[in-house]
Amino acid sequence: MVELRKFPYPYTFGFSISSHVDEMTPAEFVDVHNFINTERMTNKGVGVGLDIADSFWFFSGANDNTITLFKNSQTLEKRLHGILIEKALQTGHIDTFHSIGDYNYSYPGKVLSRETIESLFTYLNSLGVKIHVQINHGDAYNIQNFGYSGDNPATNLYWSDLAVENGLKFNWGGSLPIN
Repeated sequence: MVELRKFPYPYTFGFSISSHVDEMTPAEFVDVHNFINTERMTNKGVGVGLDIADSFWFFSGANDNTITLFKNSQTLEKRLHGILIEKALQTGHIDTFHSIGDYNYSYPGKVLSRETIESLFTYLNSLGVKIHVQINHGDAYNIQNFGYSGDNPATNLYWSDLAVENGLKFNWGGSLPIN
């Protein structure tokens, strides 16, 4: 009998690597991916040629120099590096969103709404992109996260149903100990 192997011969296992954008600038994003994803000479040496992906935020409350797609949640005006993020989304080099925004130290309650969040998924759909993984952590100001308002239907920041309807399958909500 012929069976489909779990992994192609001669491999018996697999693993994945995903970079995490906390505190990463657009320039650092490009540097990291040139080194890890290519075999070209980079400022870090010869690239290692691994196919890894990364994460992004839709918005940032305070930090203007992070991997965020839009300047703010009122206008959905793209940042200058928004084209970089769009291309990475469409090529699979970004496959994770880091919740809705990086609101550490800045309360999003007055600038973010369910309607805005719905428009984000409409935007991703217009690019032909489905995001299956979400990173869900941040300080107490990140009330849009799951565990606060993001998964509470009684709030204006409820969006977990939208995420699932638009492809979300995995949610990572904490940190891993490093020994």
